[in-house]
Parts: sequence; structure tokens; C-alpha cells
Amino acid sequence: MPIVRLLPATDSDRPVASRVAIYGPTGKFKTTSIIKTWPRTYKDHEKIAILSYPGEKGWGTIPRDDPEILASVWEIDDIEKVNPHAVIKEVEKFTADAAASNVATFAGDGAHKLYPWYFRRALLDKIANAPKGWDGDEDKLFGPTYGQAHNDYGLYMTKLLSSTIPYVVVTFWDSLERLDPENTSRSAPKGQYPDLPGVMGRNVGGEFSATLYAEATEPDMRGRSRGFWVTRPEGRIRAACIKVPPGIGEKIPVRIPQHFDVLQMYMSGNSVGATELAKKLLGSESILAPLASKP
Repeated sequence: MPIVRLLPATDSDRPVASRVAIYGPTGKFKTTSIIKTWPRTYKDHEKIAILSYPGEKGWGTIPRDDPEILASVWEIDDIEKVNPHAVIKEVEKFTADAAASNVATFAGDGAHKLYPWYFRRALLDKIANAPKGWDGDEDKLFGPTYGQAHNDYGLYMTKLLSSTIPYVVVTFWDSLERLDPENTSRSAPKGQYPDLPGVMGRNVGGEFSATLYAEATEPDMRGRSRGFWVTRPEGRIRAACIKVPPGIGEKIPVRIPQHFDVLQMYMSGNSVGATELAKKLLGSESILAPLASKP
């Protein structure tokens, strides 16, 4: 697998904002923003491939009759016969096939639901190879099981994000976790991270060029809400970040409309164009003033 030189954006085959994670509570337009705004073409690549990971149930927002969206969901006839080895093998094959295809965007929806399959597979492997004298208490195997699951899940993400697919976007639920794992008091400070166990939840956001926290306004009198992405840590939101040169990053507001073009223009350094588009989307400048990050 070759190491390639990072070229200027105008010369590179890797577009700006090519690897994005979106995390947040359910109902905050994570999947909807992908369907409505993510690129469907890039050079000779076309269409969006969406994989709703095994266990994810929010695929009802994915249209079935859009010819530019190749949507796949996981179904099983007999849940009792589900084997985690087979589930992971199928997911990894689907992902590899997508990487070898001509899609412009790969969207992995509900990646927090994928991790438990890696954990179950690792646990079965640890049980099958348990040390002599093991008393059958599975809890005693959880430490090395989590270690193996972290490695395997991380390797899957690495392969996906290192692929030649022009755009990859992955969604997660959020989870409130203690900032200091050793502080077990009820009043321990907490932060919102992607809903993955332990250090995986803290670290996975660093794998992407942008990790965004999804939130939405309360519905108005007509039942309409506006979706925003938080772009950097603020209050309890801890994993949000955008990886760009400092001169570009300081011009990106803490909150931006949930639209890929706005994100890409800001990350490209075109803050003027991004702000103009955001104004059109919002009809207001109030949310656009850059805000100081809160620790």
C-alpha cells in the first residue's frame, strides 16, 4: 500500500472535507443532512452508497426511490442464529466492494451499532481460547475482549478512511461520559462523545478531518426545526473538531448550518463564500458570528 505525497487541494485526488464524522442525539438530522447535501458526483465517481450498520434502526429516513442513492440495510430471518463473525465478514466485504466501486460518497450510518458486533466476536474468540482453569465467568475476559474489539474496530475504520472513495461520512449517537474515568462520584464532570466504549469514544473523532456535533432548534409554530453542526468543543460537547490550518480554523464559526457545501467552503478557506451560503440557508446572520470556544 503506497505512501502518497499530500498535494495542494487543487491538484489532489482527495477533496477537502473528504472524511467526516457526525455525532449527536437521535432526531438531529444526521442522516438527513447526508442525503440532502453530500456530494453525489466527484470527477468520474457518482452516487452515494449508504450502509445502515447492523442494529441501526433509523434507516426510515433513507429514500428508496432515488436513483443516485444506493442504500443497503441489514436484515435477518432468525435473530437467534446471528453469528458475529458472519455479520462482520459481510460488513467488511460490503465496505471493500464499495471502496472498489465508483461511488462518490460512502455513508456509514449508525457506526455505534457496529462496535458491539466486534466485541461479541472478540468475546467468542476469547472463550474459545480461554486459559486452562477458566471458571466460565465471562466478566473475567472482558478486559482483553475490549482490547481486541478496539483494535479490530479501529482497523475497520482505518481501512475505510484510507480508501480511495472520494467522500466518506459516518454517523454516531452521542454518549455522556466522565471526563476523568477515575472520578466515580455522581457529580463528576462529563462530556458528550461518540457512543463507543471507553477510549474508543474519545479517540475515534480524531480519525476524521471533521467531527461535528449535530443539534437542532426547537420546532417553530409550523413544526420546522433548523439543524446546526457544532465545529469545536463547547460546554459538554468535547469531540467536535475540524482539522485545518490555524488561519482557516479561526474563521470557522462554532455553529454552521447542516450543509456539506458550507462545511467544505469553510475548510477550503473560502469563509466569504461559506458565510454567504449560510446566510441564504438561514435567512439570518445571528448564528454566524464566530464564538469563543468554551472549555
